[in-house]
Amino acid sequence: MSKTNYTSAKTNTLEQYNLKPIISVKEARKLLGKKVSDQLSDEEVGRLIGNMSFLADRLLDAKHVPQNEKMV
Repeated sequence: MSKTNYTSAKTNTLEQYNLKPIISVKEARKLLGKKVSDQLSDEEVGRLIGNMSFLADRLLDAKHVPQNEKMV
């Protein structure tokens, strides 16, 4: 991905899911590393944060196991 502007057909944002950002764009860039970070715009990094937060929330909901079931 490059820093060129593009319009996504469907943009997922933190506001769309009523989620509060759990990490700043600056912090996310540190985690991504220079090579990847330099290829993404602030908007793309923000979208990545939002999508990953949404995905993590859904995965946690899906992994809920009732107490009477055993985990394998």
